[in-house]
Amino acid sequence: MTKRFIPLSVPNLKGRELEYVTQAIETEWVSSAGEYIKQFESQIAQYVKVNGAVACQSGTAGLHIALLCCDVTKDMEVIVPALTFIASVNPVKYVGAEPIFMDCDDSLTLDPEKLRDFCELECHFENEKLINNQTGKHVTQKVPATNL
Repeated sequence: MTKRFIPLSVPNLKGRELEYVTQAIETEWVSSAGEYIKQFESQIAQYVKVNGAVACQSGTAGLHIALLCCDVTKDMEVIVPALTFIASVNPVKYVGAEPIFMDCDDSLTLDPEKLRDFCELECHFENEKLINNQTGKHVTQKVPATNL
């Protein structure tokens, strides 16, 4: 597998962006609704093979909704990357759960070896739930249902 570095915040405006922005302004649909949003939701749902998708106004809102869909509660912990913006950790706190900061690797994402070591050495399974040995809390591993 080839690792590709994706630079942060480097715009790529080499397509039809100006046309799309102009059309959105002219039709006065510069919002969280409108034809482009409907198209985006439809194409995302088709791509991930689900019945529907909902666009969010931010990644933070999307993470918050995902945690709610996963029934994450105050009695749980959620593993998050140590190298991130606080806005990606805030949703964990919004639902009352506790973040567990996990080191990142050279790709700037969660280090899979450290994640494995944490799960194997610092946790145990109890009633099919991953439990943090130190806190006794459930480390969530659920994913949202795909047939919403």
